Amino acid sequence: MEGRKVIGWAARDTSGILSPYSFNLRKAGAEDVMLKVLYCGMDHTDLHPIRNEIHVTNYPLGPHEVVGEVVELGPEVKQLNIGDLVGVGCIIGSCGECSSCMSNTEQYCKSRVPTYNGIYKDGTTTQGGFSSAMVVDQKFVVKIPENLALEQAAPLLCAGVTAYSPLRQFIGRDFGLGRSWPFRRSHSQGHGTPRDTLMQRAGNSLDYILDTILAVHEAT
Repeated sequence: MEGRKVIGWAARDTSGILSPYSFNLRKAGAEDVMLKVLYCGMDHTDLHPIRNEIHVTNYPLGPHEVVGEVVELGPEVKQLNIGDLVGVGCIIGSCGECSSCMSNTEQYCKSRVPTYNGIYKDGTTTQGGFSSAMVVDQKFVVKIPENLALEQAAPLLCAGVTAYSPLRQFIGRDFGLGRSWPFRRSHSQGHGTPRDTLMQRAGNSLDYILDTILAVHEAT
């Protein structure tokens, strides 16, 4: 069933150009949260689907990495309150019954529902987060810490956690995360330093390199 009508931005073809788009949210259920979207990031993962570079896109399609304010709660939502600042990543639903779901690893659920380009349990299409509002199962909503700027929180909901989660899980110690540009700046005397030179300077100082770029590229 359809819920309220909202305004968003979405790509409509392989050009990947976003334009205004009006659509209906799915009807909220007992365990759902409705949030007013305040910020929405766009990472490299978004670029491939909106250009249909992996040939599975159903247009129209908008990006994810969503931060917003809770404006409505289903009667069975207990851990959130109206006015809470929250985030939504790349998954907004799952079967809730398989071994992955029961062990809090819903990302491995075969019936997981992506934030965009997916089909929810009631048959509605997921539209992403470039919109004025979203409806999300409470299980997939996280509170944003008070000391974290909302515009900085959005990228952590996909690109950030993609790197942080496996390192935290399998290494089990504190560490920092950076992007290629800060690394390059801190290890070079000037812009344009060859990559091989940078890596030589960093020799014996790195335990590992985690590469999360979802495209063919040079790794040296």
